[in-house]
Amino acid sequence: MTDLPPESQSASVQSASHSQSHVRGISAYNHSANVSLRIGALVTNFSWIVGIYALLVRFAGFSPLPTPATVGFTLLFSAFFWHFQLGVFGQSLGTRAWKLKRLGTNGARFTGWELVFQCLKFETKLVRPDQLSPALIFRGVLATSASIAVCVALYSSTVLSHPLFKKAEQLVLPPFAPLTSDAERWTIAPFYYALGAWPKFYGQTPVFYSIPYQKGPPANFVGKIHARWSAPEIRLTIEGPKTPPDLLSEAPSENDRTRLRDCFLGPEDKARRCLFMREAALNRHIQEMQSLGPAKHWRLSWFRVNNPSLETAEQPQGIYLSVQRGSQAEERFILIGPTGIHQTLILERPSNESGRQAQILFENLVSGLRVSGNLDSARAWINRQLEQVQLANLESEKDSLRLLERLAEIQSLLISKISVDPKQLDSYFHLGGTSVLMLQHAKKHATELPPQIAREAISAIAKPQALSAHRYAKDVSPKDPRVQQLENFAYEARKF
Repeated sequence: MTDLPPESQSASVQSASHSQSHVRGISAYNHSANVSLRIGALVTNFSWIVGIYALLVRFAGFSPLPTPATVGFTLLFSAFFWHFQLGVFGQSLGTRAWKLKRLGTNGARFTGWELVFQCLKFETKLVRPDQLSPALIFRGVLATSASIAVCVALYSSTVLSHPLFKKAEQLVLPPFAPLTSDAERWTIAPFYYALGAWPKFYGQTPVFYSIPYQKGPPANFVGKIHARWSAPEIRLTIEGPKTPPDLLSEAPSENDRTRLRDCFLGPEDKARRCLFMREAALNRHIQEMQSLGPAKHWRLSWFRVNNPSLETAEQPQGIYLSVQRGSQAEERFILIGPTGIHQTLILERPSNESGRQAQILFENLVSGLRVSGNLDSARAWINRQLEQVQLANLESEKDSLRLLERLAEIQSLLISKISVDPKQLDSYFHLGGTSVLMLQHAKKHATELPPQIAREAISAIAKPQALSAHRYAKDVSPKDPRVQQLENFAYEARKF
């Protein structure tokens, strides 16, 4: 083979090198990215910042109302996401969509985390391909449009459809009072600030009340009360007073409730100005309802029970919030008392005919309440009710099912007493004693009880009840000798 002259060899190498560089070399990106390409890449990246914020609202419990903290966290997370893309892929979503590259200011090419390091030093530049073909531009426009569409849809379904932005309906409930013929199926008792008729039975099954242990008494209320309507799918929870700190005023009055009602039912422009007040009232509830699964079909109302037999201040009113989660539904009546105190009733139920019947009972329950601004009348009422209870008479009861019904009713009254007067040890002592009595009776008459209140079901209720009563008693009066008896009750309960 004949060698070429040196001049020809040099020209041939330069030509080959130049030809190859436009195919895959760095010199194929000799031009700085113009403004329109930079905007396209920026819009693509920014759309995903909006998407990330929507995901944080849905899964991390972020408020849809931006605050400095949430905005700052979102921007920091987005910056991390951007640098992660550079470190792993060498490009962000925006630069990939528009086929841009980031090089060193001297034209050097970096890969991996070295590129991230150069970006942090601001020693990089954004360049575009030498040839801007129509196909490349179409691809960039399509990718940017798709990013915007996906993130706007995510933002709309998560943020704009958030119940915080829904205009509340007005829900007026008729007053309810049990028929005389049904009086034996209801008990009149107060739970915290709400006095009314509570069902003794759900269908043919007695309703069992329980208090899970939470640190609170004697200085604070017990946190919540569970009423087992139909285990495990239908349960009523009566929360203790939990007024959002941002809604507490130095001199509580009826004006606090009126102001909140106006924020939910006022004109739309006024509701916007009340968004932060609405958020304070709703945010905890929405987060708890979302935490149990994907939520949809929110309903928001301001409810009121139009009961002319009660003073206006004592008529139940407040916020009604409901949601669907697949085959399950949850409803909350947030009672707003005359002095602005928040107390919530929660019904968890299936989305079927059985659940619909529970919903009707729930609404009747709320429609029969009287909401007070203090606990004086509630304490006087429950004290009179408990004075009529004679535990010694239980020994003469021969019907095993009837005895369980009586024990369930007595425990509901004891828990009612605890809800309005958490400092009294007597209530916890009798609650622990009746729980052990219930366990003993269920074991002795296991073959006589119907399946829905079989021994296992009673054990699942009464055993934790005995343990909670002992723990509460230790908090309330640790030196009282009856605490030792309650410890014995708890030890006895563990055997079942």
